[in-house]
Amino acid sequence: MTKIWINTISVFLIVSLMPIATVYKISYPVDGGPDADFQYCVNQIVYNDYISFNTNKQKIKVGNKYLLKYYPPNPKIARVLLDQPLDSILDLKFQIDTCKGY
Repeated sequence: MTKIWINTISVFLIVSLMPIATVYKISYPVDGGPDADFQYCVNQIVYNDYISFNTNKQKIKVGNKYLLKYYPPNPKIARVLLDQPLDSILDLKFQIDTCKGY
């Protein structure tokens, strides 16, 4: 029983630090890229960031959604999990941080 309780707490803590990142633009800068610009929401604040990706490994399009890990003291420090598209984890039954109307 204790092991189940600890696992439940672990899952809650991990997921509470994971909002949804939505790709809103793909750009091809001269100095590298391509880049996926994305938005995510933590505590009702929307953040924007970007990540470079490899078109041979990841098929990213505008509108795609991914889980994102962030550093709780500073949500601007974040990492998108490009290898885990959101549709691959839709069976999860716990709350992921999102903004109202976002």
